[in-house]
Amino acid sequence: MNQNGTLYIKDVETLLNLTNDQKEQKNQDLMNIVQMYLNDNEQATYEQIAEALGSPEHMAAELMYDITEVEKYQARENQKKVYTAVAAVCLAVAIGACAAVAYFIQNPYTEEITTVIDYTESLPSYWDYAVKYGINYEYDEKGIIVRATDNDGNEIAVDEKGIPLDKEKYFIEEEEK
Repeated sequence: MNQNGTLYIKDVETLLNLTNDQKEQKNQDLMNIVQMYLNDNEQATYEQIAEALGSPEHMAAELMYDITEVEKYQARENQKKVYTAVAAVCLAVAIGACAAVAYFIQNPYTEEITTVIDYTESLPSYWDYAVKYGINYEYDEKGIIVRATDNDGNEIAVDEKGIPLDKEKYFIEEEEK
């Protein structure tokens, strides 16, 4: 079946107000009719198909000739129910979205996030002396301690790790570390 035949069938199908079972049977009949025409006219245009078989509206009416008014009414009612259900779902989603937006506008999420980082293991060994005795350290561009002073600016002798050499004046017990 060529593209024009397929397009013609789709146009007719959209005009059929039938139940799914009825539509399936009528679609099969329609496909047979169009295929029989195209067997003799393989390159037929859409207009040629519509001229030979009738407009999509005419063909839909022909296919529905044996359907009673009650069956047509039932098909329309089923279609209305589907449309109503889809509309109700869309409305419920829209109401839910509006309610969520309104809730978050009135109750913004402002909970504070606090993270405790235990970095005591990564502190240099001289840190306890700096804190307890107020020792200030000066470093060169490589991060090596070049000078240590107390809060009064007096220079303090320290080893290469920054620990004061005067253990009597600058003493820290093991539990203080």
